[in-house]
Amino acid sequence: MRISLAADVNCQQTLAKPLKLEGHELIPSACVGISFFPEDAADAQGLMQAAETALYRAKERGPSSIELFTPLLAERLQRKFEVASDLRRAIQNDELTLNYQPQVDSRTKALLGVEALVRWQHPVNGLMSPATFIPLAEELGLIGLLGDWVLEKAMAQMARWRDQGHPVPQVAVNIAPQQLVPGFADHIRDLLARHQLPASMLELEITESALERDNSIIALLQALRDMGVLLAIDDFGTGYSSLAHIKHLPVTCLKIDKVFIDDLPDDAYDVAIIRTVLALGRSLGFRVLAEGVESEEQFLFLAEQGIDTILGYYFGKPMEAGVLEQWIDNRTKG
Repeated sequence: MRISLAADVNCQQTLAKPLKLEGHELIPSACVGISFFPEDAADAQGLMQAAETALYRAKERGPSSIELFTPLLAERLQRKFEVASDLRRAIQNDELTLNYQPQVDSRTKALLGVEALVRWQHPVNGLMSPATFIPLAEELGLIGLLGDWVLEKAMAQMARWRDQGHPVPQVAVNIAPQQLVPGFADHIRDLLARHQLPASMLELEITESALERDNSIIALLQALRDMGVLLAIDDFGTGYSSLAHIKHLPVTCLKIDKVFIDDLPDDAYDVAIIRTVLALGRSLGFRVLAEGVESEEQFLFLAEQGIDTILGYYFGKPMEAGVLEQWIDNRTKG
């Protein structure tokens, strides 16, 4: 049996009519997954499963999407859930690793800290990019588990470096919006106490999108700052932050995204953006960090402009803890 998509489109249009609810105007939307008999399944249960698979893909594409079931779609979804299952096991069995990338003072070239970056060597697929498995962890509700693992391992490593006499002043850890929930500040306080670390040795990097959720985020961030934790806005300039909103945030650093660094110093627009962010940071008392710095030309330009901190391949790629220790020793001897 075949059906026309016109009915679904008409339903979408009808559903999208604005609704008034307690003084607010809401515009509903719905995603649709479609399967066909007998091509996709020969019984009701099979058709429902196929339609649910298509619906999952429709939700991925965004509001009001319509998706038809295909065997390729089912195979893709199956692979995704297999990777998600592997990721959960990898977190629970401590199969992930952390690399650390140096953050360097642009004036003195002294080590100011490191950024912790998670890595996953999949037993079948090999080294998997964080750009692949972190969004998957967010989508399937594993980001809290993954984020807790990264925080625990990063702080444990900082404690080891302190005990071994390695001069690593602080560690920066990326925090997903889903981690910013009630009780998160208490969780950070407990981790710091467990590893006997001062709060000033931890910097949490949050995205602009996390700041746009609701006012409770500001209260949570203020609680973190009150205990001494440093806060950075990651990938600054790529989101839609309101300047009026930013001035009330208890952050300590603006981290300029790599996309504005790649074409320096030749791109006039990127130069203008760098100078604008620097002026903003100075006015609000924020440290400004440039990430993705790869060439001497980029470094010299940024240092001349007054960027506080440099992060990028120019000084060092992300490296395992032992390799970073050797990197520090070589700089000390040099």
